[in-house]
Amino acid sequence: MTEPVHVKEPFNFWLLILIILIAVATIATLREVRARRRRRLEGLL
Repeated sequence: MTEPVHVKEPFNFWLLILIILIAVATIATLREVRARRRRRLEGLL
C-alpha cells in the first residue's frame, strides 16, 4: 500500500510543473498576439 503513495507524489509534482509551463506559454502567446494586433492597427491608422 505504501508504493502507490510514493509514486503519486512525484507524478502530481511533475503534473503541476507541466500545468505551470503551459500557463506561462499561453500567456506569452497571448501577449504576442496582442502586440501583433496593436502593430497591425497602428499600421492601418
